[in-house]
Amino acid sequence: LTGDMFDLMAAGFVLKSVGMVMVLGVLRAGGEVRFCLLLDAGAQWGLLLPVAWAAGRRRASALVLFAVPLLEEAVRIVVAGARIRSRRWLRDLVVT
Repeated sequence: LTGDMFDLMAAGFVLKSVGMVMVLGVLRAGGEVRFCLLLDAGAQWGLLLPVAWAAGRRRASALVLFAVPLLEEAVRIVVAGARIRSRRWLRDLVVT
């Protein structure tokens, strides 16, 4: 169990760092503060907390409960990646 949790924690570090670069480094720095706020709040209140509550009510294993935040981070990465690829967040700051 400890080895599996350690593997999940290592994967979580990778997911967290990619998500932070995408959301904080690219989108928020590019002026997409509202989108980032809605993404963070929606992922946490709409996905993480209900899934964690349901898993806790069903007496899920510690490994499943430990993996629930990784699901939330993966969804944030997919949504932020789609926003970055759409290029709608780019603003032309050079006026000629």
